[in-house]
Amino acid sequence: MKKILLMFSLLATAGLAKAQITIQDNIIAAAGDTFRYSTTLDNISLATGTNMAWDFSATTMDTQGVQSWKTAIQANSGFILFGVPVNAFGFKLVDSIGLGGITVHDPYTFFLKRTNGSASSLNAVAYGVTLSGLAVAANYQDEDEWYIFPMSFGNHDSTTFAFSANVPGIGALKGAGYRVSDVDGWGTVKTPYYGTATSVLRVRSSSTETDSINYNGTAFAIQRNTTDYYWLTQNDKFPAMWIETTTVGGTTVPMFTRYRDTYRTKPTGINNVNVQKVAVSSYPNPSNGVFHINIPANWHEFAIEVYDMSGKLVAAQGGNANIDLAQQPAGQYLVRTSNGADQVGFTMIQKL
Repeated sequence: MKKILLMFSLLATAGLAKAQITIQDNIIAAAGDTFRYSTTLDNISLATGTNMAWDFSATTMDTQGVQSWKTAIQANSGFILFGVPVNAFGFKLVDSIGLGGITVHDPYTFFLKRTNGSASSLNAVAYGVTLSGLAVAANYQDEDEWYIFPMSFGNHDSTTFAFSANVPGIGALKGAGYRVSDVDGWGTVKTPYYGTATSVLRVRSSSTETDSINYNGTAFAIQRNTTDYYWLTQNDKFPAMWIETTTVGGTTVPMFTRYRDTYRTKPTGINNVNVQKVAVSSYPNPSNGVFHINIPANWHEFAIEVYDMSGKLVAAQGGNANIDLAQQPAGQYLVRTSNGADQVGFTMIQKL
């Protein structure tokens, strides 16, 4: 009888180990938190489902980075002048973004935790950038819910969002869009950081957003379509695995793949090419003919590829930063720049 009970207990324990989990708002980061992550150029499967055993343990590290969460004052005290809540906290998205013919630096998204009864959410409440050396921030009139808790398999959420700000002497900064999030899988994950199988939920979050800026009387706008895939554990504030993609027509283009990690150096014998994603911009944008791509000054050799919204390559050249699309139809195009195998950058252009 004791053997039977012991066997039943072991089976029950094994079943619980594979059971789907629920994630609470304790995974929300706070100002002062820092997270080391690695990036990879490996092709990571986006397959999902129930009782999955995602094994990314053989993932090859390419570079490492640190995500630092700061208050608005810590990021740039000038943001407070635009009414960004002093208790809001957030992280820098990238070093710079090309928006039409303008380049903005150090873009931050700031968040607050919102509570509604037994539910809570992580809401984007403000967006801040540095433009021509000045801090510019826009508050969300319609907040963007990134995560909604408690989070369980099968959850489906959608939200609209909008932010705007008028900048005296410069112009206006605004954006609007919608987000659709689904907890579309559960199971366990293994990565170079998580050496043993760890329970996770997989979240797919798609955002369609139009950002625009009116700079000294000239208006620019660009639409962004991104989908983020998160593998989230119950106790870590950074995803076990995080993949961001963009859609160009029917083609999915990976923007980055990051995973939680500790400090490490690239293993001997692994390709030591250090591929980095960089921000590039172009001008004039929009244009009815020639676009000049702002190639980083230290790029002595480079290639440029232009894709239409169906994913078709419509132009390619090397060593020339001027792209002539006069013979192409009006519409949006994705420009991919590369410096050999060392660095790549993406920007969107609008052909009139």
